[in-house]
Amino acid sequence: MLKLFGETVRSEKAIKSIFDHYKNLAVSAVIIAVGLKVFFREDASSPVWLVKTSGGCIFVLGLVLLILNERHGMHLLNKAKISLPAYFTILFVYSMGWFVIANELVISHSR
Repeated sequence: MLKLFGETVRSEKAIKSIFDHYKNLAVSAVIIAVGLKVFFREDASSPVWLVKTSGGCIFVLGLVLLILNERHGMHLLNKAKISLPAYFTILFVYSMGWFVIANELVISHSR
């Protein structure tokens, strides 16, 4: 595991790929949050159907971007030649990150 970490630190391409992936993940999560906020907005001066439609479209756009980013990240992870314990450790940390993001979106929406 430490060997993998050392190799990753020395690879500019790997570091850029990791940061790009998480940047894209954060952007898509923000788009989803905006879509939910617009969709459930009660004090809109626009017609309700327009608010619901635009909020829903923004939410779906964020969801599509999130899924594309996740699939691309998993493709890159599967393509990497790493040991099985390192692979499962990365997968576990990655899934916990998804859980935290989903949880925060639900909690921020319920406030």
